[in-house]
This record gives sequence, C-alpha cells and structure tokens, in this order.
Amino acid sequence: MPLTKPTLHMHTLTRKVLGMMGVFGGVEVLNLLCSVVRTKLVAIWIGAAGVGLFGLFNAAIEMMCTLSQLGLRTSSVKDIASASGAERSLIIRVVRRCARWMALAGAVLTVVLSPILSRVTFGSLDYMWAFMALATVVALNCLVAGEGAVLQGLGRLKVIARASVYSVTVSLIVSLPIIYFLRINGVVPVIIVYSAVTATVYALVRERGVTDDSELTYRQTWEKAKGLIKLGAFLTISGFVTWAVSYIIMSYINHAGGESEMGYYQSGFTLSVRYAGIVFTALGMEYFPRISSVAQSGVKRLTVMLRHQSRVVLWVVTLLACCMAVAAPWIVRLLYSGDFMAVVPMVVLASPGLVLRGVSWTMAFVIIAKGDGRVYLLTELTSGIMCLVLNIAGYSLYGLPGVGFAFSVWYALYALIVWGVLRKRYGIHARVAVPVLVAVATVCAVVGLAYAAGVWSLS
Repeated sequence: MPLTKPTLHMHTLTRKVLGMMGVFGGVEVLNLLCSVVRTKLVAIWIGAAGVGLFGLFNAAIEMMCTLSQLGLRTSSVKDIASASGAERSLIIRVVRRCARWMALAGAVLTVVLSPILSRVTFGSLDYMWAFMALATVVALNCLVAGEGAVLQGLGRLKVIARASVYSVTVSLIVSLPIIYFLRINGVVPVIIVYSAVTATVYALVRERGVTDDSELTYRQTWEKAKGLIKLGAFLTISGFVTWAVSYIIMSYINHAGGESEMGYYQSGFTLSVRYAGIVFTALGMEYFPRISSVAQSGVKRLTVMLRHQSRVVLWVVTLLACCMAVAAPWIVRLLYSGDFMAVVPMVVLASPGLVLRGVSWTMAFVIIAKGDGRVYLLTELTSGIMCLVLNIAGYSLYGLPGVGFAFSVWYALYALIVWGVLRKRYGIHARVAVPVLVAVATVCAVVGLAYAAGVWSLS
C-alpha cells in the first residue's frame, strides 16, 4: 500500500531528525573525548592542582557568561526561526548588535568583579589578574552565542556542527604545547585559546547574507531587543534556579554523607544527566528552530509537530535508558573505576526518569517557542522545588539509590505539570500518554530483570 503524502512527510522528517541527532551526537561525543584527553594530560603534566584550577575557572566563567548573555542564544533562535524576509534580516542585525553590547558589558563586569571572584573562589586576591585576563573569554563567548543563535535560527545546523568540530579539534592541538611547556601557568592561556579559536571559527562561518547594521538606529535595536531580553531574563533566572537547587543538594549530601558520598553522587549525576544529555542536546539543535517556526501557526500544526517529536524522542531515549539500566556496572567501570560501583543502583533507578525527562523536555520547548517566559519560569521554579524536596527525602531515606528513584519521580511529576500547561493554556492535546506509559513500563521491566540478574551486585 503506497504511503500517503502526510505519512511520507513524517517519514522524511523522522529521517531528518535522526540524521541531525547522529551529526550532533557525534559532535558532542567528540567534545567529550577531547575534554577527557585534555583533562587526562593536565592531570599527568600538572596534577590535581591543574585539574582543580580548570574546574574553578571554568565554573566562574560559565556563571559570568550566563549573566552577560541573558539567554540570548535561546531567545533569539526562536525569533529568527519564526521570522522571514526583511524581518528576519532585521532581527539578525539586532542579535549581532546585542551580542557586541553584551560582550563589552560582560568583559567590564568580569574585570570589576575580579577581586570578588578571586576571593570567593580561592580565598585570596592572588588570582585577581587571572580573572581580569579571563574577561576576554566572557566577551568572546557572548559573540559566539550571537553567531550560534543566528546559524541555528536559520537552520544552518551542519555549519554549526562543522564549526564545533574545527573548534574543539584545533583548540586541543594548540593547547597541548601550552600545557606541556607552561604547566600550571598555562591554565588561563589555554582557556583563552579555546574561546579565541571558537570565536575565530564562528567568524569565518558566520552568515554573510545579511546587510550591515550601520543604518540600524538605537531605537530600532531597542524595540526589537526588548522581547529577546525579556524572554532571555526569564531563561536566565530559570537557569539560576536549576544551579541553586543543584548546589543545595550537593551541599546537603556532602554534609550528611561526607566527601566520598558527594563524589559518588556527582559521578552518578554526570552519568544520568550530563552524558545522557548529549542526546537531548543533539535533538534540540534541530527541534527548537523547527517548533519555533510553527509556534504561532495554529494549534493543529504545532500539535502534529509535538507528537511526532515526542515519539522520536521516546524511541531513542527508551533504548538509551534500557542500555543504562543493563550496562550501568560496565559503564561505571569504563568511565570511572571499580571503586565507584556504589553509584550503580542510583543510575539504574534513574533510567526510567530518562524517558520522562525526554518527553517533558519536548513539551517544555513549546513554552519557550511561544515566548511565554513567565509560565516557563513558574514551571521551572516548581520543578526546582520538587527536585530539591524529592532528592533530599530520597537520600535521607535510602541513600544514593533513593536519589535515583527521586530522579524518576521528579520527572514524572514535571511531565504532568508541563502536559497540563500545554493542555490548559495553549489547547494542545499531545496524546503521548500511552506511548510514554509503554516506554516507562519497558524500562522498568528491564530494571527488574537487571536486578533479578544481580546487575547491582556486580563488582
């Protein structure tokens, strides 16, 4: 029986989604491998002090970049993807001008706060000049965020992928001699080199088909930038809520269980959230501009797009969750060591939550695509409170396995909240309940079989 036109379109879209996931999944894996290589060589050539310096400097710079960019990367992708013609060209020019302003403001703010950053991070003013030098990183990252938003909004995803590959590869090659010869004095230069290489690559691949913004007035810039900044501010606050909740949970576990327990938690969190997040990052690069382009086109078209994406995500994430549940002991041994086997129950019990995270993530993008910043902030604030309460309760009652179980319960509740928002506020009936229940049941069955087979007790 021949495929109908809508069915053929869905098959084509599925191939496109999976193709982009493969491309960006490969890019994220390359980023991860280069990071592992760099960290390993830093540990060998400099030692634990070098690894610690990299972590502390990067954490501080990430915070300053988040404050400086005000969610520009996400908020501007939405507007660029949903516009066309002269309007799209105008938005791109505004985004680039805003990126330059934010780069300047971020650099100045970092320089001004450098004494505070040094004292808070290291307990002294010894690293004040290092933070001043790293102000260039904040500025360059703002410019990269602007150009990345333009390319993603225009659907130039393969260009972004190539830029990421070139950036991470070249920066690793350039940074290795610096680390080898300068040792601990090369930490700051390496961070600057990475940002400089990335900014140079994005400058070379930037979209050229946009007229210069010399005739763009400040009034025009402000009128267009207001919406970007408003939504971006909500996204920034949401990100801060997530960071604060994570910090409180880590502090609690460190206080209640000690540094070793904290290390186990961080390892399990990395496996269940960050490494698995590679899949979500890869899918989001293609999905967010596409859902933004139809966000104002009517409920029916948006609903069809959401249902399709939800089903694709469920296929991919269910397979990932099953693999995590079965192979957790071997994954832990491969990425860490046999001493970290205590995190296996946490990872296994969190695997059903990956499925729920995937479908809730897909639905939450609709709220951002709609530009509904207040509602998104409210959902994320509610999610943060639930995460905090459930994780503390789970750890208090059952230790690290309780944290894994809390992760799954948290995303079950979050999925229900986001589903309710879409249904009540936008009239979107996702109709993904049955596929989600089947996926979760499948993963739970695999978890049960893994437990019966003694996977948790492998050592």
